[in-house]
Amino acid sequence: MADPPSASERTNRSSSSTICSQLSAALQICSKHFTSGDFSAGAMAVSEVVRILNDQGESSPSVSEVSLAEIFEFLSSPAANEMTVDALATELPRVVVKFAGVSEDCSKYVEKIIDLLITACNPRDMLSIVCEALDSQIKVSTIPIDFLVLLRGLSKVITAVRRHHFQQIKVALPVVFKVIRAISSEFDEEDEASLLDFFRTVTEIGISIKSVCEKLEEEKKEELRALLSLYTLHLLAFFSTNNLTNKVPSCVCLVKELSMLFPFCGLSYSRLITGDTVESIIRVVCGEDDDDDDLLMWLPWAKGGACLAVVWGFAYEDVSKAAGEDIASLFDELRANPAKRWEAVGTLKLIFSSTNYSWKIKADTVEFLLNIMNAVKDADRDNDAANLFLMPSLFASLEGLQKVMMSSADATLRKKAFSAFRKVLADIPGPQRFDLLKALITHSSSPDMIGLLIDLVRDEVHKEGTKQGDGASSYWTENALGLVEMVLRPPKGGPPSFPQDGVPVLAALNLYRFILIRASSGENLGSPVTASQLRKAYTDWLIPLRKLVTGLQVSTENEGGELNLHVECSFNPLQLVLYRCIELVENCLKDR
Repeated sequence: MADPPSASERTNRSSSSTICSQLSAALQICSKHFTSGDFSAGAMAVSEVVRILNDQGESSPSVSEVSLAEIFEFLSSPAANEMTVDALATELPRVVVKFAGVSEDCSKYVEKIIDLLITACNPRDMLSIVCEALDSQIKVSTIPIDFLVLLRGLSKVITAVRRHHFQQIKVALPVVFKVIRAISSEFDEEDEASLLDFFRTVTEIGISIKSVCEKLEEEKKEELRALLSLYTLHLLAFFSTNNLTNKVPSCVCLVKELSMLFPFCGLSYSRLITGDTVESIIRVVCGEDDDDDDLLMWLPWAKGGACLAVVWGFAYEDVSKAAGEDIASLFDELRANPAKRWEAVGTLKLIFSSTNYSWKIKADTVEFLLNIMNAVKDADRDNDAANLFLMPSLFASLEGLQKVMMSSADATLRKKAFSAFRKVLADIPGPQRFDLLKALITHSSSPDMIGLLIDLVRDEVHKEGTKQGDGASSYWTENALGLVEMVLRPPKGGPPSFPQDGVPVLAALNLYRFILIRASSGENLGSPVTASQLRKAYTDWLIPLRKLVTGLQVSTENEGGELNLHVECSFNPLQLVLYRCIELVENCLKDR
């Protein structure tokens, strides 16, 4: 004999029966009023259905299942006439979706309800309704499973749209991007499986757009193909965020699936990495009137996705094959064309400077950059004036590489980033190379980085010295003197601040000492260091600096303490170089 039901089971049965009766009555009233043409009363009955569902709160799964089953059975019955279903469709998706995560059976019922509404109602109306439900749901949840049913519904309704495909899908995509961004940023790493299901589902939306596009006449395909390209690049950017790329095998599969859309969209690695593709897509998608276009706020993600598409293809051969691309041919093209190479380097700033992408992605991007630059011949590029408009983007990429050098916990990655940094600099004409180094020094807030950059200037002065001869240029030496003055006599006024400026001051003194040694040894024929410059350096830079350092050293000695001892020790190498510079200037002045 079976055990009698427990008190909780009896309560659930009673509650299920009550709710079922209430819902059945409310739904029948809806049908009655809409059939009779009493739309006001019908709207009130719809509100009652919504109230009954919302009042369930934390009901048991069995209660929720009964409620959803009742709604589905009504919608499938002859009593659900067209006007009744249309009225219920405006409210049901955003209400029933909250039950999708209650149980597997509830999720199935929710999907059946939404599928039935998509089949029965105007697809154009359902596209708006599903988007509104997604927008509503994101305000109360960032759990991936809570969005799967709605996203699958969106994928289905996209294929059901009969006309104005481009306009309808264009309105829907910003909502999808908003959902993806929220889910990615709030991802709990313990829920990896549901997140991957979520991303597979949003990938299916892209496949649905492709299937719609394939059915259109050729002249109508361009806009929708551009929209699909934009969507694909956005997804690639989202797939590359910090949370997901830790799960590399799963992520590669998703990226490979997206890359298979590239041939259809006409996306090539060459145009993606040089930044040309996204601008062309935006012109097609947004047209001339794009001031308030919702898609434009997501433009940085699309631009990042364009770079990331190529980096993924470089890191994983299966991905490049899926895209129909040959990475080796891309490298050959970039190495042979300075303009395209600089454009490619400039676009990588979107990865290096962003906090959205993982260190794994940034490490792959550094490797990609090194592979471009490693085989570039060290030729004279001083005649590349036509490409100087690219300097701002190169500057931004160099700043991004600096962030990798300073922030990465991986010593190997820091070294590789520095190597890539130097190779990019070496690829730039001499005058512009100095301007970039000076701008990097001026904009840097890191004393260690400033010291490193000044050391790079010293290397350039050394290279210039080895080429000196009759008629040889002294460009780097002349400009290096101005850089030394900028550090030792800051433009903002006053002397350098210690101890924070200790590293840049030491680097500047070492640079000045190097220039003086070469000048005094006769290696630099026609040295630009004149007697007036030497006197200015002596009276305006070196002597005031000696007084400042001496005074600070005495002060720290008197105060004592471990911190002051550390500061005092940091003055020792600085004083040695400072006194050597003073000695060299005095000797040079005697000889003149």
